[in-house]
Order: sequence, then C-alpha cells, then structure tokens
Amino acid sequence: MTLYVCWRALDRTSEIVEALKKAYLSVPMRGALASPDDENVLTLKVTERVAASTALVWVLGPYTLDLVNEEGKRLLAQRNDLQRAELETALRHDVPVIILCYNTPPPTAEDLPRSLKALAAAPRVIWESPEATLPSLVAMIEMMRRPPRAEPLPASKLRRRPWDRLRWLWQRWVKGFRACLPLLVLLAAAVICTLSALELLG
Repeated sequence: MTLYVCWRALDRTSEIVEALKKAYLSVPMRGALASPDDENVLTLKVTERVAASTALVWVLGPYTLDLVNEEGKRLLAQRNDLQRAELETALRHDVPVIILCYNTPPPTAEDLPRSLKALAAAPRVIWESPEATLPSLVAMIEMMRRPPRAEPLPASKLRRRPWDRLRWLWQRWVKGFRACLPLLVLLAAAVICTLSALELLG
C-alpha cells in the first residue's frame, strides 16, 4: 500500500501531513515532500506517483480553494497547477480520493473546476485532532484501498491454438459483412427501381 498526500504548504496544513506520516510509519508516502511551492517538484514525475498509489488524501485547508498566484488568479483554476494535476490524475486512474477537511467545510461542485467536480461526491473526514480523527481516517483508507493491479502476461506466455486465427478471420469477415449490409440493401433497391423505370419507359 502506498498513500499519496495532496496538500499545499501555503495553507498551513503541515501539521496534518506530519500526523499522517506518524500514523503510517510503515507505509510509504508520496507527495508529502512535494508541495506546490517547491520549484523542483516538476522533476518528481508527480502524475506517475499518483497513478501508482493505493489512495490519495487531499488535505483541504481553510485557504486551499482561494489561494491565488502572482497574477491574482486562483491556483486551482490554472491548468498547470500541481495540485490540480495530482487530483486529475487520481480521477483519471481511479485512485480513491479522501478529502480531509481542516478548518473548512467540504467543497461543493461550484467550488471546483470542471475537471474536478466529481470530487464533490468524494468521501470526506473533518479534522478535529490526531486522536479523534486519525482512527476513522485510517479505517476509511483501509476500506477504500484498491487491490494491486494484475500484471499482464508476456505475449510469449500466451497460449495460442491453431484455429484461433481462423476464428478471428471469420469474426472479422462477419463483422465487415454486417457493416456493409445496409449499403447492399440500398444498392439492391436502387437497381430494382432502375429496372422498373426502364420497363415503364420501354
């Protein structure tokens, strides 16, 4: 199991991340050292790490949804925002997401960009204290954890029977014939109409 923690250092949620690290001392964690204000984060292949994780915990602080860049634009609304990329990757790869709300209400669909609106229905936990919140959060993570992906067999180990290719060719032929059948019916109808018109003219 690998837990990915999605957070913003600017949102004063570091203590939450530290509490999670203590609760999961034996579990590898990703994202905890890759906060969006770190210039070196672009070299960490964030999307690959998220896709390979068992679950993602989005630590939502009181300013997470309202933080802006130097131009005054909301960070989460920018396509190149790291946290947005982390969350979009989790949704795209079916990584379970749990929202950990710290001094803030859960987000609504109106609070999120179009690509993240599905997170409005994600399970959420309200942070109270490490003692009160961590047991329920850990239980939820364990319940949501997805099974490891099965590795596909190498092509050399796949057993092929002699008639498999013949069956595949037959299926392709039948599929092509069915696709052309409406055109053949129209063509036959056009020929019949043409012959009927010639007989009437004759």
